[in-house]
Amino acid sequence: MFMFLSIATSNMVATSLARRDKNEVQHQISILLFIGLFCGFLMLILTRFFGSCALTAFSGPKNAHLVPAGNTYVQVLEFEVLYLILSIHVFIYHVMEKRRYKIRSLAWPAVLVGWVAQSASLNTLSLSPSLGMKDSWGPLKALAVSSAINGIGDVALCIFLGYGIAGAAWATMVSQVVAAYMMIEALNKKGYNAFAISIPTFDELLSVLAIAGPVFVTLTAKVIFYSILVYFATSMGTHTVAAHQVLLQTYAMSAVWGEPLSQTAQSFMPELIYGVNRSLPKARMLLKSLVTIGATLGLVLGIIGTVVPRFFPNIFTPDVKVIQEMHKVLLPYFLALAITPSTHSLEGTLLAGRDLRFISLSMTGCLAFGALIPPVEIRFLWMWLGELLVCTDGVPMGKKTKPLLDFEIRPVVSDDSNVEDSNFFQARFFLSLKRLLSPNGILYSEDLTRFELKDMKAS
Repeated sequence: MFMFLSIATSNMVATSLARRDKNEVQHQISILLFIGLFCGFLMLILTRFFGSCALTAFSGPKNAHLVPAGNTYVQVLEFEVLYLILSIHVFIYHVMEKRRYKIRSLAWPAVLVGWVAQSASLNTLSLSPSLGMKDSWGPLKALAVSSAINGIGDVALCIFLGYGIAGAAWATMVSQVVAAYMMIEALNKKGYNAFAISIPTFDELLSVLAIAGPVFVTLTAKVIFYSILVYFATSMGTHTVAAHQVLLQTYAMSAVWGEPLSQTAQSFMPELIYGVNRSLPKARMLLKSLVTIGATLGLVLGIIGTVVPRFFPNIFTPDVKVIQEMHKVLLPYFLALAITPSTHSLEGTLLAGRDLRFISLSMTGCLAFGALIPPVEIRFLWMWLGELLVCTDGVPMGKKTKPLLDFEIRPVVSDDSNVEDSNFFQARFFLSLKRLLSPNGILYSEDLTRFELKDMKAS
């Protein structure tokens, strides 16, 4: 849900760099670090005191035995913020001896600060060669090192030392701390002070909310949607929730391949859309390249992602009933994987162009009409009404209602929904594409007033 901080950082930093204003970049990084730290401590409190209640509500009465293990993992990064603030060189063993199973709730401040630093790094290190900052190796090194630490830590702590789910969370904690530290150091080496934290003024807070507000609504809609999936899956028994988790986790592993396309659009599009060297034809060419790469990547991911659970399901589980549940949704699963990377590139372009009102309206429309209205007949009725609501300057998005209103994937919720859900996987893709190709869209319109942050209002 708090990924809105990362997206807001990418957008604001990329915009300032497009305007060649380094001082503004530094100031925005400072205030966003403060907001990230504040939100992190807020989540710390909520997780520590209400984590068990939330897990109990979502797991359902049939899976009450999962709550203790889940709560252990939720608490798993308790000392991460202490590592980040006090010293990155604190040895993990001494902490584990003191509090082995109460670990995660204090992670939130460090995690959110790390997200802000990472987003700023990806933009400041790769966007503006004229400022001598064209260096994408910093984020790549941080990702490689953190991934290696996470993998090695999982094997060592879970298999050899027998710490179980707590060990897995410890490995994640260390990898996140190292990644955040490397991102911060990368920023410092490029002339920015990543440890400078400034309290934003009321006007500055409104400016951040102008971007973060609609993005927060969008991400909240996604979280609610997937929370509904988890809720219903866990209420349907062990086999269903097992199949759901297998496909959802493998989907998540595949979906991240499209994130670089979104980040590329958010980093390079602002300069082409409303920067000093504004060029809408170049922006359209960049989008075409990103969508082409996304389509190719999505096809490869779709094939691999469906072939493995179809022909090699024992990699995940030997249980026949779980495998049968997985096989029921392979077709919509393929469609979800195939279209996700291209969707990321389109939505990244919309974010770069600050078409935030449309993004938030379309996503909440997907949630309202696709997830909260289960009967098929009612859905098709509301699809027509949604066509009238989600529009461009009062003009309906088109006459075809099939590609409207749902998210990428909805695996293993009920047998009746598996087939019908395949009709909705193209929703976000076609909505975003239609918006970008509109004559009044950000890639064709010469109106620059939409990009003025001071005139924007948070949704």
